[in-house]
Amino acid sequence: MTDQVMETPPRGGAAAPGGNVQTVLLVDDEENILKALNRLLRREGYRVLATTSPMEAMDLVLEHPVAVVISDQRMPEVSGTELLAAIKEAAPDVVRVMLTGYADMEAAMDAINKGEVFRFITKPWQESDLVATVRQAALQHFLVTENRRLLQVTEEQNQRLQELNARLEEKVLERTRELEDRHRELQELHARLQTNFRDTVRVFVEIMELYDPFLGGHANRVAALARRLAERMGIEGVDLDLVEIGAALHDIGLIGAPKEVVKVPADRLTPAQQEIYRGHPALGQRLLKKIEFLRQAALLVRSHHERFDGQGFPDGLPGVAIPVGAMITHAASYLDGLVHREGVAPAKALERMSGLAGTVFDPEVVRVLAELVPAQAPPRKVVALPLEELEPGMRLAADIKTASGRFLVPRGTRLNEVQIMRLRNFHQVDPIAGRVRVSLED
Repeated sequence: MTDQVMETPPRGGAAAPGGNVQTVLLVDDEENILKALNRLLRREGYRVLATTSPMEAMDLVLEHPVAVVISDQRMPEVSGTELLAAIKEAAPDVVRVMLTGYADMEAAMDAINKGEVFRFITKPWQESDLVATVRQAALQHFLVTENRRLLQVTEEQNQRLQELNARLEEKVLERTRELEDRHRELQELHARLQTNFRDTVRVFVEIMELYDPFLGGHANRVAALARRLAERMGIEGVDLDLVEIGAALHDIGLIGAPKEVVKVPADRLTPAQQEIYRGHPALGQRLLKKIEFLRQAALLVRSHHERFDGQGFPDGLPGVAIPVGAMITHAASYLDGLVHREGVAPAKALERMSGLAGTVFDPEVVRVLAELVPAQAPPRKVVALPLEELEPGMRLAADIKTASGRFLVPRGTRLNEVQIMRLRNFHQVDPIAGRVRVSLED
């Protein structure tokens, strides 16, 4: 079984961030072990090479772009430690993982301490742990090779600059002016793309709000809280924006679901409604990943109902494999649902979440959230305004309903121009009862 290769589109950790399918080499003298690992890793989308011969393994490493090698420790020809040491010498970038029984634990630890092995996997293995280990090893390989590529690019650019610097000053100045003009054009293009990006997200949230006012208000509040929580946890730059966008769109998969699924807490849904609800993270990802610049946010959307103990859905990921942005979104969404859907006081909601830290939620996320929420300044006062005096940015202190009892917008929503226009249109057909209560904040 020397070259069992399956070319499949990457899923999960099977592709490097650059998009290339990564290759895993399996070495074990027991063919049943190779077959089991082969099936598991091919399901994950990896390109798999498998052999029972350590000598042939060396040839495969030199002939193929192997990212990770998994070798058994006890083999007739040479030990796994010896094989991995030889691979380190011949192809230092290949990430080496040892497959070992408990009796060989001392040899595995010694190999790790000497720097010849990245991780070891014990027999029998847990599939989720093995997949997570391979994913981490593949990422390590990508980071090493990508760092070298970037270094080479940097060196090439420096060499080119040195050559340009050797030319006539006039030519250098001319080229500099061209580069400055091009840089300005790229900056302007980037600014337009960022504006279009934000506008697209805003349109999605407004569509959610048109479908269900609570869903739209929930999305806006969760996005704002998730961004503040991520900032407090030290997340910056594009990663911070990614958390905010993923949080804003985390429930987009609920559009079109029965209204009871949106309005009723998850633990009170019927089995049929539960099935629809549990499907919305994966549905949301399928919708968003069709748009290239939302594919990373789509991963957070898919994972925002995963649990720290691995009992969440849709994938049952353990805490170490859940994107931190998804864990932040889960906590922010749960808190907002307790406060704004069920009317639980923030302090009581946080107390309930603290009891779920380590099972449902990441304990660190809950700890930081508990520090953040009390620090939010309460409204200075609540005033009742006529519909004509509402302005974008005002936050509702009470639900808005029409005289006939139709629910329009939930309390806690920060109004925008589209919502205000819709309220005025509704008012012409079904008048809004009384004045609108809004919070005046610092």
